[in-house]
Amino acid sequence: MATMKTYRSSLTVSNVRNTKQTEPHDASGRLNNLLLIAARGRLGWQKQTDYGRRALVEPALGRYKAIIGTCLRARSFSDQQTEAAFGVAVLNRVLDAGRPDSVRRLNIAA
Repeated sequence: MATMKTYRSSLTVSNVRNTKQTEPHDASGRLNNLLLIAARGRLGWQKQTDYGRRALVEPALGRYKAIIGTCLRARSFSDQQTEAAFGVAVLNRVLDAGRPDSVRRLNIAA
C-alpha cells in the first residue's frame, strides 16, 4: 500500500515501509543506499531493495498511462477498481498481439 504526502509543490509517493525516505531534503536514504552498495556490492543492493522489480514496473505504468490514460473516470472506488482492471486487460491484450510466439528449438548437430 502506498502513501501520498504533499510538500509545498512536490508530490511524493512512497511505499509504507520506506516512509522515512519521503522527506524532500532527507539524504539519509541515498546515504543508506551508498553504504549498502559499498558493503554488499551493486548486485547485492539490487537484490535486497527489489531494484529489478521496480525497473520493470516503471515502464509498465508508462505504457498504461500512454495507452489507457493518466486518470480514472469513474467516481466510486469499486468502479475505479473495475476500470483499472479493464484497462490492464486491454493493455495485456494489446501487448500479446504484438509479441511473437516463440518456440524453443533443440540444437541438434547433424
